[in-house]
Amino acid sequence: MATKRRALLCALGLGLFGGCLSNPPGPTGPRTPPKSPEPTPREETEEKPPLYVDDFEFEETAEGELRAIVTVGNRTGDDLDGTVVGLVTVGDDEHEESEDVTVAGDGVAEVRFAYPVAYEDFERNGSFTPSVTASAE
Repeated sequence: MATKRRALLCALGLGLFGGCLSNPPGPTGPRTPPKSPEPTPREETEEKPPLYVDDFEFEETAEGELRAIVTVGNRTGDDLDGTVVGLVTVGDDEHEESEDVTVAGDGVAEVRFAYPVAYEDFERNGSFTPSVTASAE
């Protein structure tokens, strides 16, 4: 009886799993690989301005007010003149200062702005936006 049961189970197993083992999986996907995309020409990038804001930092004056120090860089080999503008916003109040600057070729120059704003108020709720524009020749 045990041998009949064993034979039946073997026959049943081969019948159920026989098809799975006789046909191994074949390759899937397209028969030819996809084509590489055509190279697209790079979009022309805008030319970088000759003068740029390199860095800025803040300090507290002896009176407890805000001072902004802006470092302006020059990408060209020529001395350039420009105007540096610093905009401070604290809450709803805005204060703007500007100063003309000459930056040596491939060099940097520093501009300092003093604002009638408490340094502590600026630290808590203020923002600063510097910009520089080269003078037209």
